[in-house]
Amino acid sequence: MNPSEKKFLEDVKDHEMTIIQDDELRFIRFSNKASSNYWFDLITWPGYLCISGDCGTFVFSRIRDMFEFFRSDSTRSDRKLPINPQYWGEKVRAGKIEEYSSDEFRKAVKDYYDSYGQDQDKECWQAIESDVLSRANDEPWAYRAIYDFEYKNFQFQDFFEYSLTEYTVSFIWCLYAIVWGIIKYDSETKFSNDSEASEDRPSNDRQTPD
Repeated sequence: MNPSEKKFLEDVKDHEMTIIQDDELRFIRFSNKASSNYWFDLITWPGYLCISGDCGTFVFSRIRDMFEFFRSDSTRSDRKLPINPQYWGEKVRAGKIEEYSSDEFRKAVKDYYDSYGQDQDKECWQAIESDVLSRANDEPWAYRAIYDFEYKNFQFQDFFEYSLTEYTVSFIWCLYAIVWGIIKYDSETKFSNDSEASEDRPSNDRQTPD
């Protein structure tokens, strides 16, 4: 099951940001100094963003400033940490974003049977449960079971047109981390820039001559 936004926020509740480099190359670390769990780095160079750490490594490419890419896309939602797995997944250049899902396999089997097997008797479904669904947790055996299954005139033809994958836990967690990290970076660097601007601003205080 993919992590929820709530679970992610619990994972990083004690994280602090350390800016290692911040120019054309950004190198920003997020970690809990009391633990190495769930640390991650955000690294950008022109045209690319890499997230790497305790929960995996992914490289994205779309526009020159990838912080701006994730900012603009994430503002289209009213969620605290809006993510767009489908669209952002298309921009991944390195990293595994999907994996076989036994739950999706079971759903596909049931959907296929409901669509094409209405005239089958109860024994057909019992055979499917015994010979196919019982192997759903093992990807190679699940595929073999589908390929080999035959009951009277019923077979799973064209079954692999169904999607049998789901996004990896690592991919979803890292998407939350990117959005959260950019929000934190924007918040803290804006505060820093505002403070520097205030210090540079001429004072209106006038001293009274002695």
